[in-house]
Amino acid sequence: LNNKCAGGNSVNVIMSVEAGHVPIIRVYAQYWILDKSGLGLKFTDGFIDLIGNTPDASTTRKSFSNGSEINSSDLKLDICRQGYEWSVGMNGMTLFFSRKERISLSIEFEAGTKRTNSKWSTFLDVSRVMPTKSVLSVDEVDGPKRFELAYNVTLCSSIFSRTRVITFYPRYQIVNLLSGGLVVAQECALRSETHIPSQSWVPFHWENSSFPSKIRLKFDEQENTHENKWSSGCIYLDKIGITALRMPLANK
Repeated sequence: LNNKCAGGNSVNVIMSVEAGHVPIIRVYAQYWILDKSGLGLKFTDGFIDLIGNTPDASTTRKSFSNGSEINSSDLKLDICRQGYEWSVGMNGMTLFFSRKERISLSIEFEAGTKRTNSKWSTFLDVSRVMPTKSVLSVDEVDGPKRFELAYNVTLCSSIFSRTRVITFYPRYQIVNLLSGGLVVAQECALRSETHIPSQSWVPFHWENSSFPSKIRLKFDEQENTHENKWSSGCIYLDKIGITALRMPLANK
């Protein structure tokens, strides 16, 4: 099914016909993709070049839509319909089809005026149900950042059981249960800090893939008149357990 918008991604669905006195025709998606990463993800099941940089347009989908697509006059009526996100590909929802039952992804998002793109991941086998989460990572194009995600594959329930759901999550989520704000940064990249308000959480990705896989914390400076210092110890995010940290204040 072709997209109404020029240059938009097409949609591939499956139609099956069961013989009988009353033939049954079913039209359904092979995969539903839920993108909970907080980033913009693009998906494909093949490339047209040998080095894997140019995805096959016939199988490429994405979990987000840009402003020109949302404001398109061709989509005004469709956007008023419930569940339009699945076919258009936006708000973290999209349909996907792969004859080879595999998927590769890359990241594309804008932060202010800066656009960030990642390389394409290796192919993920989605031919079977995987209720346990697996981990993948992709590196920024022409940059040091590394994005780590987790994913699982489950079956839809009831009459939708022919469709599998692929869900993507950030591998690391940092939760602040304190009464005040926190600031987190990767070790050796303390200038690239992330603010975490009280009683909230943020996804975390590595600012530089060559630096150690550990973080430092400090209290939010907005709540104090002086600049606070970073924690005396680090937390290794790839290790499960409890870590004790000393977090000094600037005025004490």
